[in-house]
Amino acid sequence: MSNTLTYDDLGQILSNLQSKLADYRKKEANALAIFNEFKQVAERLQSGIYRYDVKTHRFHFFNRSIIELLGSKGADASEITSKSVLLRLHPDDRERVRREAKEALERGIGEVEYRFKKSDGTYRWLYDRWVVLRDLGNQPRYIEGIVMDTTRRKVAEEKLKESERNLRSLSSHLLDAQEKKWRRIALELHDELGQNLTVLKLQLRSIQKTLPPDQSHLQGKCEGANRYVDQIIENVRRISQELCPTCIEDLGLDESIAMLVEDFALHSKLIVSIETQKIDSLFTLQQRTMIYRIFQEALNNIQKHALARKVWIKIERKKKAVDIQIADDGKGFVRDRNAEENVVKAGLGLTAMEERARMLGGTIEVFSIVGIGCRLAFNIPITAGERNDEFLSYSFG
Repeated sequence: MSNTLTYDDLGQILSNLQSKLADYRKKEANALAIFNEFKQVAERLQSGIYRYDVKTHRFHFFNRSIIELLGSKGADASEITSKSVLLRLHPDDRERVRREAKEALERGIGEVEYRFKKSDGTYRWLYDRWVVLRDLGNQPRYIEGIVMDTTRRKVAEEKLKESERNLRSLSSHLLDAQEKKWRRIALELHDELGQNLTVLKLQLRSIQKTLPPDQSHLQGKCEGANRYVDQIIENVRRISQELCPTCIEDLGLDESIAMLVEDFALHSKLIVSIETQKIDSLFTLQQRTMIYRIFQEALNNIQKHALARKVWIKIERKKKAVDIQIADDGKGFVRDRNAEENVVKAGLGLTAMEERARMLGGTIEVFSIVGIGCRLAFNIPITAGERNDEFLSYSFG
C-alpha cells in the first residue's frame, strides 16, 4: 500500500486547516470582545482592581481607579510598582500589611486595611482584598484583588466612636451626680425628717401621759399614732438606706448584699438562694457601691417585672475577676429595641446595669427565654485584694 499523498488529500488537509483557523479567529475575536467589554466595565468601576505577578513582582493589569488610588491624579501606570506602594504605606501599617500578605500566600486569600499616602501628603484609608492563584505545581503565581477607598467610612466610624466616648463620659458623670444627689437626699431624710418624726413620737408620748385614765379611746388613738410614726420612721430608714447604702462603709459589701437580699425576700415574698464568696476586700469603696447598685437594680427589676417565684444568686471569685450571676424563674423578656414596652421594662434597667459594669471595667451578658426566666451574668475584673475561696450558701423566703 502506498503512503504517497495525492493532490486531493493535500486539498482536504488545507481545507481543514483553513476551517480551524477561521474557527480560532472567531474565538479570538469573541475573547477580545469579552476582554474589551470587561475592560470597559473595569474602567467604570470606582474600586480599583489589579493582577499582580508573584514571580516577577510586577502588576500585569489594573484599571484607571487603581492608578488614581495608588498613584496620583493623571498619573501613568508605570508609576505603580510593589515598591512604590510599600513605601507610601503609613509606617504604623507597613509591617502589618507585610505580615498579612505573607500569610495570605499560604491561605490563598487575604484582606487588610491601611493608610496610603497621596501625592499631596495626606493619607487615605484603603481596603484591599485579594485571592491567590496557583500554578500547576501549586505554587503562588498571581494575585488578583480589589482596592476600595474607605476614608469616609473610617472618618464616620471615628466620629461615632468619639460620640460614644462622649456619651459614656456623660453617662458616667450623670451616674456620679446621681449618686451624690441620692446621698444628699438620704442625709436630709435621716437628719431632718428622721429627727422630726422622733420629736413627733415623743410629743405623742407626752400627750398620751397627760390624758386622764377615763380617756381610753384617746389613749388608743395616741398608741395607734405612735405605731404609725414608727412605721414611717422605718420606711424613712429603708429609703435612706436604698438611696445611700452607708452599710457598705460600716459592714462591708458582703454583709450589705446579704442584708439587701434578705430585705428583698421579705418584701417580695420570693424564695432567694444565694451562694457567695467574700469579695469585699477586692474592690474600692466606689467600686463596692457600684456593685451594690447593680444588685439593687437587678432585684428591683425582678420584683417589678419578672413575676418570678424563685431567685438564684451566685458570686464567685475567679483568678482575675469576680463572676456574678442573678437568675429568676419569671416570665423572661425579649430585648427588642423596637418594642416600646420591652424598652421601658427591660431596657432602662439593663442600661443602668450595663453602664455601671462598664465603669467597673467589666461586662454583662443577658440570657432570657420568654416563659422560662432570665439570667444576668456579670464579669468584673479585680483591681487588687486578697483571695478567699470559701463559699457561703444560704436562702431567704
